[in-house]
Amino acid sequence: MFGKSEEKSFDEKPKKKEKPKPRFILKNDEYVGLNHLTVIVDSETGVNYLITGDGSITELKGADGKTVIDPLPIQDKAIN
Repeated sequence: MFGKSEEKSFDEKPKKKEKPKPRFILKNDEYVGLNHLTVIVDSETGVNYLITGDGSITELKGADGKTVIDPLPIQDKAIN
């Protein structure tokens, strides 16, 4: 009556939205003595970060003094 009528099927399930890829990936989580240390990796740049139990965060450096960078793409468990 007022323009085209669209038929809607109730058999079609709505499409599920894909979860976005997490930006930070958990690489290592451990206690050293009384200190809680976590290493995370930025999944877009590959840069490794060290997070201490008090919430401090810094780039992880290698023996040569350069920032530790993992090759992309990174495959590991995501931080929830």
